[in-house]
Amino acid sequence: MMTKVLEWMEADTASARRLVFAGALVYLVVSLAVLWAGRYRMNADIVSYIQIARHYAHGDFSLAVNSWWSPFFSWLLVPGVLLGAEPLLWAKLLQIPAGLGLAAAAARLTRQIFGGRGTLVAWWLGLAASVLMATGTLSPDLWHACALSWYLVFAHRMLVHGGAALAFGVGAFGGATYLVKAFSLPFVVANLALGLALQVCLKNGFRGWRRVTGEFALAMLGVALVAGPWMAVISRSDGEWLINSAGKYWTQTQPLDPLELPPVLKPHPVRAGRISSMENPRELPLEWVAAPPFGPGTPLLSFLKVVRSNVNAIMLGLGRMDGVGMIFVVLFLAVAALFPLRQTFESVERLSVLWCLASVAIYAGGYSLVFFTERYLSPLWGLMAVLSAGVAPGSIEPGAASSRSRMLARMVPAATLAAMCLTCISAVLLQRVGKQSMMANEVYRAARQLSPHRTFVSDDYLTGISFAYWSGGSFGGLVTRFEPGELLHQLGTEKPLTIVKLKESQSPMFGGTPRPVSVDSRAFLVYDIAVP
Repeated sequence: MMTKVLEWMEADTASARRLVFAGALVYLVVSLAVLWAGRYRMNADIVSYIQIARHYAHGDFSLAVNSWWSPFFSWLLVPGVLLGAEPLLWAKLLQIPAGLGLAAAAARLTRQIFGGRGTLVAWWLGLAASVLMATGTLSPDLWHACALSWYLVFAHRMLVHGGAALAFGVGAFGGATYLVKAFSLPFVVANLALGLALQVCLKNGFRGWRRVTGEFALAMLGVALVAGPWMAVISRSDGEWLINSAGKYWTQTQPLDPLELPPVLKPHPVRAGRISSMENPRELPLEWVAAPPFGPGTPLLSFLKVVRSNVNAIMLGLGRMDGVGMIFVVLFLAVAALFPLRQTFESVERLSVLWCLASVAIYAGGYSLVFFTERYLSPLWGLMAVLSAGVAPGSIEPGAASSRSRMLARMVPAATLAAMCLTCISAVLLQRVGKQSMMANEVYRAARQLSPHRTFVSDDYLTGISFAYWSGGSFGGLVTRFEPGELLHQLGTEKPLTIVKLKESQSPMFGGTPRPVSVDSRAFLVYDIAVP
C-alpha cells in the first residue's frame, strides 16, 4: 500500500494535477488565516519599507531613495498606499503570490531536472515553506526566494541548452533580483560563472571556451543593464560606488562586540517626514568604516570569528528548515548521487544536481562572510524542494535494487514533506496564540490611545518603533539609562519625549522624574519626559 501511495505521488496523472490546485487552495486559506491572526504583528524592517513606499507615493524622492534598503518591496507597497489600504496588511497580502511563485518555480525546476518525478512533492514543499516564511519576519525574503528560484529555473535552462539570447535574458532577470535584495547580485554573478563553466562538461555538449565566455559576457551585460541604473542612483546619493550600504557597513547594526549597542540604533535626530532614522541610516553622522570582509583594517582573528559564527548559524538554520533536519539527509544523498564523478559529467541530470549543490554552497558561503540571520536562508528553499523531491527516488535504478530499497528512497521526499507540514502547523498555531502576536495586539491597542506627533524612545526597539508607527509619531532610538537633558540634546529636539517600556522590564531607564501617561495596557508603561 505504501509503495502505491509513493508511486502515485511521483506520477503525472489527472488526479495528481488536481492536487496541485487543492494544494493552492489550502495554501490560500491557511495564508489568509495566518495574515488575520498576525495582522498587527510587525518588525522594525517592515516599518522602513512602508515609510519608503509612502515617500515614493507622495513624490518625496529625497526621502525615498537610499542605499540601505532594496527598492523592489517598497515599490510593491506603493499601490496599497495610493489606494488608502493599511500598508502593513497590504505587505502581508503580497506574501501570498510570492509563495505561489516560489512553489511554482520549485515544481518547474524539478520537472526540468528530473522529468515528471517529484514535481508534485516539490510544489507541496514550496507551499509549505512559503507558509512557514509567512509566519516569521515580514520582509522581502519571500519575494527574494520567489525571484531567485525563478532565476535558477532560467539559469538551469541556460546550463542545459545555452544560447546567446537565453544568456542575455537570464542575466537581465538576475539583475532584477538585485532590486529585491542586494545579496542577489554577487550570487547571480558567481552562479552564472558556475553554470557557463559547467556547460563544457556536458557529454556531447562541448561548445568551446570562446562560445562559453561570449555567453557569459552577454549574461553580464544583461545584469549590468538592469542592475546598473539603481546602483548609479544610490552611488550618486551616497557619494561612493557601492551596490548596497547595509552589506558594506553591517557592523553599524551588528557590532563585532555583541555587548556593544549598535550605533544606528542609538538616539539620533529624526529627519522631518520620517518615523525613524533607520529609514536611511546613511544620513546619520557616524564613522562609516567598511565592515569585514570589505574593511582593510579588520583584525583577521575578528573576521575568522565572524565566519565561524556564521557557519554555525547556517548549519543550524539548515537543520531547522524542515524542523527535524531531513534536509541534511537530502544533501547527503545528493552528494552521494554524484559518485562516480565520471558518470556525473556524462549525465545532464547528475550534472544538474551538482549545479544545485554548488549553488547552495555559493549562497551559504557568501553569507558566511557577512552578517547572517536564519531567515536569509529562505531563497534556498526552491533548491531544497527540488533536491528533496527528486534526488532520493532517482538514486535507485529500475530493476537494480529491491522493492524495499526503492520504497525507502521514495520515502525521503515524503518524510521531508511530512516534517514541513508538522512544522507549519506548529508555526500557524503560534501565530494565533504565540506571545509575539499577543504582544503585537497589545501594542496596537495601547498606541491607538495616544495623541499623534510624539517622539518615542524605549529600551526595546520593536516596542518603540511599533508605538511610533501606530500612534503617528516618531522613534528616536534605543536607550537603556539617560538624563533627560542629555537625551533631548542627542535627539536635537525641545519637544517632550514619551518613554515606552515593558512592565516586566527591570531596566532603570530614567534619570529624571517621569510623568505617567494614562494608557489602558497590561503589558506597557508609558511616561512623558518634559524639557528640564
